[in-house]
Amino acid sequence: MKLTQLLIVPFLLFGTFLSAQEEPENLYPKSIISVGPGVGPNYGIFGVKTVTGYKNSGLLLSVGTLDGFTTFTVGGQVAVKWWYLSVGYGSYGLHIIGNGQNETRELMKGVIAMTGGMINLGKAKRFFIDTGVGFSTGYEVEGNIFIDDRVETAFSIALGVGYRIGG
Repeated sequence: MKLTQLLIVPFLLFGTFLSAQEEPENLYPKSIISVGPGVGPNYGIFGVKTVTGYKNSGLLLSVGTLDGFTTFTVGGQVAVKWWYLSVGYGSYGLHIIGNGQNETRELMKGVIAMTGGMINLGKAKRFFIDTGVGFSTGYEVEGNIFIDDRVETAFSIALGVGYRIGG
């Protein structure tokens, strides 16, 4: 057998396995809203994430808190079965300038991109665990005589639980 044939066979078997998973009892609820608490940029740092749209795809809104600040994320999410990709704008960290009494704190806001999985709990697939990884960028830090201006980028993780409403 040629090398390409050896590489194609596992993909065909895996594809057959995935198509077998499409039995009616494995279908996802046709929910229009999913909501749940969690930690990460998708959740407004420490907060609640909601996705309004068909089967976990649609408008993503979250509100949360970090060190006394109210945080948020606004964006969109696309989900295919358990996997999702979300892109939005919001809070992704805290920038501290100085120390002690001269300390200034600002929320870092910018573009947030996350991908992850929604691990279903139970046959009804209403409850799920939401895990994700991603990055955030866009917060501009002003330099000084010794340091150039720069844009802060952060790699992130997210963890939450959720419930699918409707359908």
